[in-house]
Amino acid sequence: MGHKRRPFLLSLKALLKKGGIASLAVKLTNTAMVFGISVLLARTLGADGFGIYSFVLAMVQILVLPAAVGLPQLVVRETAKAGVRKDWGRLRGLWQWASRSSLIFSLIMIVVLTGIAKLMSLIGEEGRASTLLAGALLIPFVALGRLRDGALRGLGKVIIGQVSDMIIRPLLLIIFVFSLVTTNFYPLSATVAMALNVSAAACAFLFGAFLLRRATPVHLSENPTPDLDKSGWWAAAIPLGMMAGLNMINQHADILLLGVFRPDDEVGVYRVAVQAAMLVAFGLHAIEMVVIPQFARLYASENFASLQRLVTVSARLTSLLAIPIVVVYWVLGERFLSLIFGDEFAIGYLAMSILAAGQLMNALFGSVKAILNMGGCERESMRAMMWGVGINLTLNIILVPPFGGNGAAIATAASVVFWNARLWVVARRRVGIDTLAIPVSRPSTRGGKFMSQRPGQGGS
Repeated sequence: MGHKRRPFLLSLKALLKKGGIASLAVKLTNTAMVFGISVLLARTLGADGFGIYSFVLAMVQILVLPAAVGLPQLVVRETAKAGVRKDWGRLRGLWQWASRSSLIFSLIMIVVLTGIAKLMSLIGEEGRASTLLAGALLIPFVALGRLRDGALRGLGKVIIGQVSDMIIRPLLLIIFVFSLVTTNFYPLSATVAMALNVSAAACAFLFGAFLLRRATPVHLSENPTPDLDKSGWWAAAIPLGMMAGLNMINQHADILLLGVFRPDDEVGVYRVAVQAAMLVAFGLHAIEMVVIPQFARLYASENFASLQRLVTVSARLTSLLAIPIVVVYWVLGERFLSLIFGDEFAIGYLAMSILAAGQLMNALFGSVKAILNMGGCERESMRAMMWGVGINLTLNIILVPPFGGNGAAIATAASVVFWNARLWVVARRRVGIDTLAIPVSRPSTRGGKFMSQRPGQGGS
């Protein structure tokens, strides 16, 4: 038994040395800073102001999607291909086309948000309107920043490609907000906080542009003739963006619908509950950054017994990291919210407990999405995600008006459980891998039905 596990331990050690530790460090730092921003803004803006800020930020993050439309994912893939083939004309054409397309759609979204802000102002929602006008300026910086990060990752600069958005931007926002609060230079409001967010995003974008300029192959400075494949790129970009779009809608549907049906202070309290509950799933996301490349290696070599063992071990580890946090929330949740965010947020205890339970189930199901995508089952993942989003939206519309944040928490947790359960069933049937922390089936040795039917060969 020990002899069999030794190669896995050696390869895991090598993987960590090759960049796993750096990726984990970036993820951990980002999570800590995002949580710190929520604490700082919640304490300074109060539930009402933080609710306005959170509602507008959710709107902006969803409306960034049409400005990106899968382009970041496409840029990663096509940049890597062009780099390997030394096709500098195609790389130049790709970057120019993607940047131009993203900028045009960003400007359209700014016009849309400006119109929405005008309507809000007409119905007396001045706070939301001014914050939305400020937040609209985030769209081009976020959309173009994602393209830049995608280009860096495509060039093999994976860690550098994460620094601007995951480290520099939240760090600058913390510095800006903290400086304003401590100096009393100007009163902090939801609108001012959003303007500071835009400033941080602009600075991070410029820093990222500098990093990309330094990483750009010298051959591009020779201005090769751009080689454009607009129709092919659009055909590839839209499907690539659909999963990211569904995931973004799933993440922010509760905040948006809560903002539509309930007062701003309830949105602020619920946002704090969401932020706290996301810590439960941190272990899953962090561990996946290390083990997913290992999954791919074992799958490619058809070593399904070792793959099953690694999947089970990683699911158990993420669950062990999640369970203590959930227990603390259930037992001391009210005191935790009051101590960290302020007394007015303590009423979010029940919503936080429900959301934490949903994220615990997410951890218990393990890396089910990664296993399916690795096995070429993206269609099944997409179908399950669409059902999950549909359930999330339907339940939120039904439960939020009468139950507020607690109803939103039930809807969100239910959609998380459904999506994971559906993917788990498909993973067992198609890939032959049980991703649960406590598998209900024997470890696979042959890869299930899927191995006898590679992607693209059809199915019964």
